Amino acid sequence: MGFLRNTELFGNLGVLFFIAANIYYPAKMILKYYLPDNIELKNFLNNYLQAHIMFNMLGLWCILIHGHFVDERNVILRIGVFFAFFMMVMGGVMYYRRSKDLERAPIIHSIQQMVFLVWIVVVIAGHGML
Repeated sequence: MGFLRNTELFGNLGVLFFIAANIYYPAKMILKYYLPDNIELKNFLNNYLQAHIMFNMLGLWCILIHGHFVDERNVILRIGVFFAFFMMVMGGVMYYRRSKDLERAPIIHSIQQMVFLVWIVVVIAGHGML
């Protein structure tokens, strides 16, 4: 399992998976504001939600492998991994909620978006400190 020790590969793969996964949100906002009546795009985004979840899980696994085998780490990057787990759990709560009329879902979504922005800053700051 020596290929797991190639931490740069897993770091880059994690970034690519997160970018591929989170292109979902800007696309959804563009659809909401500029093309609200386009049924084909709505169906595409509903199907892309599965890919969004899968790519986020793959990205999380890649950053876990990257963070475990890398020689240099710091507390800031460990906080970044905590935020990544938090976002994954909140995404699971939103996706697998039992009732579609759950009142806390918009609050969870807003919190998750704020944590995502904080996560980006933490990861960039953590890597900048290395």
